[in-house]
Amino acid sequence: IRHYIISFTKYEVCESIIVDQIAQMIITYFQNEYQCVYAVHEDTEYLHIHLVSNAVSYVDGHRYRGNKTEYYDFVSWLKRLLQKYRIYNFYVYHY
Repeated sequence: IRHYIISFTKYEVCESIIVDQIAQMIITYFQNEYQCVYAVHEDTEYLHIHLVSNAVSYVDGHRYRGNKTEYYDFVSWLKRLLQKYRIYNFYVYHY
């Protein structure tokens, strides 16, 4: 599996409903090829999303390697998505 944590600053995002909407948009990045689930966590000072995806495609069985190119493509896409919500400060952790 691939595990991402996307964390937001408390000054830009303070409503979990907004973070949930963002998470639903984020899974569209992977869901055409990989099974994905997410959870929005409110248990810390900063709202954050846990996104877990299967590393093996359900379409053709190829593996998502998560190399630097794939990671930076995802982060670039995520930046464009979050700009629509006027969110510019966020962190992406990849495990």
